[in-house]
Amino acid sequence: MATASLHGDAHELDAQDMSGSSSSRNHSQHSSNNPVRKSKKKQKHRFPGYKHCDPVDQPIRRHTRHEFGAKLKFQVPNPLDTAYWKALTLVNDVQSPYERFASPLCLKALNCAPTVFYEGETAPVVHALFQRCRTIKVQIKLVRDVGPASDWDSSTVMLRDGEQWTPFGDYLKALDPLCEREKAASGEVGYAVQFKWWRSLKKPFRFYDLPPEIRETIILYTLGAMVQPRLSGGQYTPWSEVHITAGSPNSLWDQGLEMVYPVVPPTNLSVLRLNKDLAEVSRDVLWRKTTKVFSYLWSFETICRPIIPKQFSWLQRMYLCLQPLELVHMFKVEIAPFDAHYHQDRQQSIDSFQPDTIVHTGSVPAGCFLRSLPLLHYLELEPHSEGSLSPWSEFVGRRAGVSDDEISLWSARGLNFRAPPCQKRFMDYVMCFAAEYLQSIKTVRLTGPIKTCIKNKWEDLLNNNVYSTIKPQIEEWKEEARSLTALELPPRCSCPQTCSYYLSDLDVDDLGPARSTIWDPVGR
Repeated sequence: MATASLHGDAHELDAQDMSGSSSSRNHSQHSSNNPVRKSKKKQKHRFPGYKHCDPVDQPIRRHTRHEFGAKLKFQVPNPLDTAYWKALTLVNDVQSPYERFASPLCLKALNCAPTVFYEGETAPVVHALFQRCRTIKVQIKLVRDVGPASDWDSSTVMLRDGEQWTPFGDYLKALDPLCEREKAASGEVGYAVQFKWWRSLKKPFRFYDLPPEIRETIILYTLGAMVQPRLSGGQYTPWSEVHITAGSPNSLWDQGLEMVYPVVPPTNLSVLRLNKDLAEVSRDVLWRKTTKVFSYLWSFETICRPIIPKQFSWLQRMYLCLQPLELVHMFKVEIAPFDAHYHQDRQQSIDSFQPDTIVHTGSVPAGCFLRSLPLLHYLELEPHSEGSLSPWSEFVGRRAGVSDDEISLWSARGLNFRAPPCQKRFMDYVMCFAAEYLQSIKTVRLTGPIKTCIKNKWEDLLNNNVYSTIKPQIEEWKEEARSLTALELPPRCSCPQTCSYYLSDLDVDDLGPARSTIWDPVGR
């Protein structure tokens, strides 16, 4: 027992000695002879705000600067950072004054250290291209140009793009533009930004100091680029007064046909009330520069018939939006059952129905009137987009020019004119007969429900060729069209992409290809 107690006391003494020694060490550390060691303060960098940026192998693009894992901290650039200032000059040079105002592209410094120069280049540095909807992290450096007398003033800013270094200026020029909404270059938002930019310049101007071309363009868009000629008093005669400021008839708006017809709003005549000189210029622009819209064949025939000495200088740009049957009548398209006898009978019936108001022209189609417009240099032709787009549909009721056997055969094949014809082939037929009437017009455009291959084919033929060189080929195509019988018409659609969704109503057996070997030189 004594032994055990001795061992226990020894352990207690050892513990006390250890605690005493530790307390004495602590006391000695806090004594005046042994002062407390103070931690070293982090030495300040000689460039305040310096932040090391990891190098990037290629430009890294994000929508905002918060998407880089850690928010990029833009620094105040160092005046001795030569690479930054030369790169900033390139960034400013690639932008127009308006772009710098509306959505400026900036170069933000990510560190504020000076440029480190080596023998032929500088140490790479990382900065950021910043714009309203994008931030691009780039690594750049300066490379001194080759030459014995070259210095750093003639150096080139290089950008790291993967394994190679490319000129920074080339990268800026190839930088994709912002979306239209962000760029705000046009539209309601764009015009508001342009107005603010112009006000910020504080440069007043006089309207008459602008070049004549710009003045006329401003007046044209103030008045309205499109007008619809209308006859006054309801008298549709070649001698009636023509008005071009009233716009489309109200019936089109009331019946909800603005999606079918090109509805033209009334002309904005406020510019005519400013002063006499401007009113005179505006009237001249209104008659000569605006595009005249014709939505009905009878209005075109009445206004444009060359039967009396008229001043047709006001018809320089024209837009025709006609129904398929009106296109057949206008250009005298001779395909069954619209043969030469059909067109002659139609014209004679019109002449006999209005002997006092419409001059007798025999079998001359309305397309010939285009030749009597010497100043007409632009024509936009659009087939009507109403109904089934089929000129053959009128024969369902009256069966004019078609025998009962042919009608029965059409019905047996499941046609019944429920589906429109192949618009690609039909417009090809129309343009074959229209080409001779359009040869004097400098620019012809096809719009509306027209296949792209047909549009490109005929715009190229009419705008880039002299008619005498393409006339033999067109005459061959016209003979091919005349040789088609009523049993082969209307032309059935066999296009990979059908010309109309109405074809889904037909049976599969009715979708066989029709006979045609020359109508698709461009490709389906």
